[in-house]
Amino acid sequence: MIFSYNELSCFYKRINELGDTVLFKDFEGQKCFLIRHDIDWDLSAAHEMAKIENKFGIKATYFILINSDNYNVLSKSNRKLILNIKSLNHEIGLHFDASLYVDDFNFHAQKEAKILGSIIGEKINSVALHNPSVNNLYPEMNSFNDAYSEVFFNPDFYLSDARYDFRGKIPLEFIKKIKENFLQINLHPIHFSEQGHENYVITFNKMLEQRLVDFDQNQMKNSTYKKNRTNNEYSINLK
Repeated sequence: MIFSYNELSCFYKRINELGDTVLFKDFEGQKCFLIRHDIDWDLSAAHEMAKIENKFGIKATYFILINSDNYNVLSKSNRKLILNIKSLNHEIGLHFDASLYVDDFNFHAQKEAKILGSIIGEKINSVALHNPSVNNLYPEMNSFNDAYSEVFFNPDFYLSDARYDFRGKIPLEFIKKIKENFLQINLHPIHFSEQGHENYVITFNKMLEQRLVDFDQNQMKNSTYKKNRTNNEYSINLK
């Protein structure tokens, strides 16, 4: 996969030919595709993927970080994106960073889930750990549908594009294993773009440039800021 939206669309067409996609909250052990997205960086990229999936009738669970350094779930624009994702027939789940806590992980996850639930107006049922292999933390999240529990996770039937790497698995070949078992597929929206073939440096630069443009547009309502910009008082590269 070259991480383009066009190739992603082809991938989803093939999934539709092979079986059904099911949300984590609706899973009952049947042979199906559990499509999962960990939103570490950018809700806008998540929204783009959600629209593509909706076009093909794909249902996915979007796991969102409450404490991301890169986006604020409570901002007006991001609340709107989260609600839009949910409205496209997807599930909103919690992406939980256990490394922030010492113990009582389920208790802290429940507190975070309430914040996320207050945005969408319903209870959060599903959770996926954030960077568990990096932090070497795999607490049992028995208060939720836990993406890493034995109910949902089997390494032989799991595909992830973490760090732009499918670990030797070929996506279009891997999904044929639906004949044997349910499959969990984890795709990170930040990896995908119109043209594909990007890397983290290019991706993050584009993301930050877009945030600067968005910030600039929002602040143009401020007359003093607008005057500063017009006078080019500060050197800011804005297209």
